[in-house]
Amino acid sequence: MKTNYLIIALVASSLTLFAGGKKGADNKWFTIGVRGTAAAPFLINSNEYKDSGIKHNFAFGGGGGAMLGFHFNDWGSINVECLYTYYSRKVKSAIDSLAWTSSTALTYLEIPILFRAEWNFKYVEGGIMFGSLMGATNSYTNDKFPKLNYDNKDIKDDVMKKNTAIVFGWGTNLMGSGGLMLSFGVRMAYGLSDIISDLGGKGKNYTPYSDIGKTKPASLAYAPTNLAYVGLHLSLDFDLGYFVSSNCGRKHEFQLFGH
Repeated sequence: MKTNYLIIALVASSLTLFAGGKKGADNKWFTIGVRGTAAAPFLINSNEYKDSGIKHNFAFGGGGGAMLGFHFNDWGSINVECLYTYYSRKVKSAIDSLAWTSSTALTYLEIPILFRAEWNFKYVEGGIMFGSLMGATNSYTNDKFPKLNYDNKDIKDDVMKKNTAIVFGWGTNLMGSGGLMLSFGVRMAYGLSDIISDLGGKGKNYTPYSDIGKTKPASLAYAPTNLAYVGLHLSLDFDLGYFVSSNCGRKHEFQLFGH
């Protein structure tokens, strides 16, 4: 958590070093905004996706939060966001004689640092995202062995505390200009690191559910689990203001736009 706050502080302080102009003059200014995403999340594991004994059901995810941005010209900006994001996974048995279901829920505090280019009411954005695990639970039901059932079991120790992902998105400006702009688009993210911890079974071989009951079940090499999502993304941005400096460069003042 402290690492993420340090990243925000370093980026914010770096932006102020470049913000010496005025929109309409040097075309440099600050923006603030809110973000919201409704997404289809994925916990991607190649062994599970190849396992014919498992069925993946649709799961819902998404999140939202705040943004601080710096426009270094009319079309380009660097945006730092702070988001609370929810990931989930729902799987069930594909074997009729062994009916079970499992659902996993993960919550993260995520900090995307994105470059955004805008032209002709369109935008493209991309960058890197740092995540800190806030919570992790799992629920399990087994029709044949109900004593194995549990609900919202804490599995936070089974999941790595940090995650890094790449982010890419595109969209269009729906309405507004200048002071307030509402945009709609698509955002995708893919985790670069395995989210499974040592306690969660990192490095252990995988036995397919399709081989349960066989005399010699397969033992597959360990495969990492990566977070990902594809979602519909809304952003609302407000042009805040700019820094001006005295002729000697010793005094700096932040000016708000008079919207």
